[in-house]
Amino acid sequence: RSDLEFLEMAIQDMNTFTQPVPGDRHRERLAVVVADALDLARDNVRKAKLDPAPVTVQVDVPESIVVEIARHQIVMALANVLKNAFEAFVVSGGTLVEGRIEITAALAGAHVKIVVRDNGQGMSSEEARGPLLLTPGRRNKTKKQSTGYGLPIAARNLAAHGGTLALESQEDEGTAVTMTLPLVSN
Repeated sequence: RSDLEFLEMAIQDMNTFTQPVPGDRHRERLAVVVADALDLARDNVRKAKLDPAPVTVQVDVPESIVVEIARHQIVMALANVLKNAFEAFVVSGGTLVEGRIEITAALAGAHVKIVVRDNGQGMSSEEARGPLLLTPGRRNKTKKQSTGYGLPIAARNLAAHGGTLALESQEDEGTAVTMTLPLVSN
């Protein structure tokens, strides 16, 4: 049964990855988009039969930042990154241990820089900097339910908006994912 559920998840992720990103963009307050993505990430963690409560999340996203986006795609990108951050605290017993996730956003020229930083298990330097990091289907060996599409979907959705995704990680110290999006031009 769990193999069938995993296969269904993988097919759904493959389908999501191959769908074009809608061209319709709307002005959205980034703080609201981040809050919705965090709710979705927590829901996804619960669906994986994990309790997100031991992980403290600190959000510092100014209410004044507005981006023009296809909302669903950016919420999904952020939720995938946040779900990975929560999963950085999974221990062998299949539970989450105490940890911290910080979500910050700041203006950087004509872009906004969003950083999701955790103090979880991190990745080895080979894994974090390898050429396959954003390759669809590349599975993380430490996550039983990883389909390998979360980060590639996030990077693709950000790129379709003129943004970027970069990752820095150190084993046993944590991971920082930096995403950029263009600001709304007046």
